[in-house]
Amino acid sequence: MEKPYKAFISYSHAEDSQLAAAIHSALHRFAKPWYRLHAMRVFRDKTNMSANPALWPAIEQALEQSEWLLFFASPTSAQSEWVRRELDWWIERRSITQLILCVTGGELAWDNTSGDFNWNTTTALPQSIRGAFREEPLWVDLRQARHASPLSLKSPAFRDAFLDIAAPLHGKSKDLLYSEDRRARRQLWTIFTALIFALVASSLVTVRVDQISRQRQDTVASLELASRAYLLLSTDPELSALLGLAGYARRQTGTAEVALRHALAKLAGPPSAHPIDSDAPIRAMAFSPDGEQILLASIDSPLSLHRADNGAVIGPLQPVVMGDVPALVWSKEGIVAAANSIGNIYIWRALDTPAMTINVSNIDKPIRLAIAPQANQLAAGHDSGIITLHDITTGKILNRFQAHDSPISALTFHRAGNILASGSADGTVRLFDVASAKQLAELKLTGRVTALAFNPNGKAVLSDELLVMGDASGPLRIADVGPLVRHEPIKELRWIPLNSDTSVVATQFTDNGKCLLSGIAEGNAILRQINAWQTLMPLNEDSSPVLSAAVGNNARYAVLSTDGKAALYDTAVCASANELCALGGKLLQRSLTNDERLRFIPGKRAAAEDDPLPPACQNLVDNVLNGQR
Repeated sequence: MEKPYKAFISYSHAEDSQLAAAIHSALHRFAKPWYRLHAMRVFRDKTNMSANPALWPAIEQALEQSEWLLFFASPTSAQSEWVRRELDWWIERRSITQLILCVTGGELAWDNTSGDFNWNTTTALPQSIRGAFREEPLWVDLRQARHASPLSLKSPAFRDAFLDIAAPLHGKSKDLLYSEDRRARRQLWTIFTALIFALVASSLVTVRVDQISRQRQDTVASLELASRAYLLLSTDPELSALLGLAGYARRQTGTAEVALRHALAKLAGPPSAHPIDSDAPIRAMAFSPDGEQILLASIDSPLSLHRADNGAVIGPLQPVVMGDVPALVWSKEGIVAAANSIGNIYIWRALDTPAMTINVSNIDKPIRLAIAPQANQLAAGHDSGIITLHDITTGKILNRFQAHDSPISALTFHRAGNILASGSADGTVRLFDVASAKQLAELKLTGRVTALAFNPNGKAVLSDELLVMGDASGPLRIADVGPLVRHEPIKELRWIPLNSDTSVVATQFTDNGKCLLSGIAEGNAILRQINAWQTLMPLNEDSSPVLSAAVGNNARYAVLSTDGKAALYDTAVCASANELCALGGKLLQRSLTNDERLRFIPGKRAAAEDDPLPPACQNLVDNVLNGQR
């Protein structure tokens, strides 16, 4: 029979009160299904037992009704009569397999020879339990976690130690439990955005004026309008766009902006393709920093520069004839680098200057390139699994190390330039410190790693620091690399899979970090917005299998097929709010009617004096909302 409490927390009130409260709160919330109040019930005594010993029968009853005992072990608790009494009660009446020792201070040492704790060094447990254990019990080290700031799941040190406690209570592995918590949070957010109208209408409308500020009123109204826009997206996308705009105009919330983005994407439909003429099959491509030009590498031809709006030829980069080109990059600082199959790397510091040639044939063929954001280093990934780091100015090899045991298949720098991520043909992703070449972390995917991308601006719902990974046989994955960026000690990186197509061959964020472009080997390229990772639109639903895909600023995209043909696409659905509203001005053919305003708009804007809109959004509001916000 299931007991009322999953666990009983036994701790010293004098020393571990704050830590016990933090663990208690985290156990209530972690991996909690949206429809339950608590993930589990945990008993924590908040009274001072020495002041009121008459409470012992109630404590004893709570112990009897608990499945697990979490004993916060420290020299202070070892000297506490009432904490010792709780531990003695459990050892006498229950199994030690349901006991977790949480060490918050002192020392804990097990002696395998004697089959008991080493009582010469152990100071965190009372001497009264000598001989009580036949085998080493489960224990968790909280000595570092108790000093975490903040003392919550937001702290990696606290979260990692907490998972060691939560995993046995849930009866699941740490990775599975972490994934379930992420999934539960995503489900809660999805339900919130879809049903917020009902929640606001039933609980907030009648108390809005008295209980929240004017800014809060507008925020709630913005979310309410966004939820209504979502509900109408499939049946009436134009009205959905009008309501999304009304929500964004009321308050510039991310939810309202995403609702408007989805509605305009549905109204616009997939953009038209502009094929790029090329006499030879195209092998690689890269956009200029401003997105106005695109550079193409074709077999046995010079690199060819084209306009990014219509694909028209501007001219070749002379005099280099590249041969077969497996890698081509164009950095934000304007540096171009390309590699060919005979072992040469070419670097153009400016397009009108001769290329510097680096011959690495003595190592082997370079097949992937990446330029550090500060433009001082070039990374080359080789067929043998070696990575070489080169000085951009001189071409000199700064470092060389064996990164993988199979060919490098993906390579990218973090935007700070201090972390390099590489993927290999055997499905391994590794992250390295650029200065020392020390391996920081490793993840194992199911197939050949085909795509790696760090989010460019450090802003996303899941984490401020993301690494998106794709492979030849699995869905996209997202890893939180925040601990590595912050130089925090971690045991392993955790990642979650996205609900996406398999066989991802390329992925790249837009410059503003709002969207992700993914190329699928079967013949599709998809734009998805990152906060909910939902698909905004496909770019080329009926194309040949995709070889690669590229992003030019926030509105231009290119898709290269395995037959060597490339096409350009232009859409503002992932651009800034101002450009998005300019797109809305072209797509929205009608205004919000008075009847629709009465049905959908929740009153008047409360904070009329703040939150100015971008110019194009204000113009759109004037045209389709009669200037009302």
